[in-house]
Amino acid sequence: MDWAYPDLPGHEGYPGRRLAADLPGGPLWDGAPWRRGQVVAWDEADGLPLDIDVIVAACTCGWTGTPIAATVMDAADALHARAQNAWNREHAAALLADTIPDELSHRAHRVLEDIAELADTRPLAMLALLTELARGGDQLASQAVRAAVLTGATWDEIATATATTSQAAHRRWAHTVTEPGPPDGYERS
Repeated sequence: MDWAYPDLPGHEGYPGRRLAADLPGGPLWDGAPWRRGQVVAWDEADGLPLDIDVIVAACTCGWTGTPIAATVMDAADALHARAQNAWNREHAAALLADTIPDELSHRAHRVLEDIAELADTRPLAMLALLTELARGGDQLASQAVRAAVLTGATWDEIATATATTSQAAHRRWAHTVTEPGPPDGYERS
């Protein structure tokens, strides 16, 4: 397949082919991957290749995107790029939005294990470190909530991601969404 993210197992995107509309009795979408320079089908009457009229971004999970009109005048690389952009925008982006990167998850678990080892030998250091992490986590959570709302996430989705109710999530973070940010090029002091 053509496009994949390591954090999305079972999801590999590819440009699918949709055969020319004038194929007698043939399916318009055959589900097969399209490769640059590939002839899709042959006209049985004269033995000449048939044109593709649509490329469809598709995924190994069965998802198919919005058809992308194509002609023989389109460059193969341009069609491939358009299909990849459609797969990223229409399918992969939504999946990635709530997927924790594997490596980051492993590192976070290792840090928590390291901190847990401090409980018996350095309990006050452990408390200070956990307090520092909580402050940083709160700031990052506010930043993530604001970004999520600005990209169309609902309070129910935010509640699910934060293991709380939508009412509690709204009460905790609504002010971060309505606060105006600093003008472009300036940082808040």
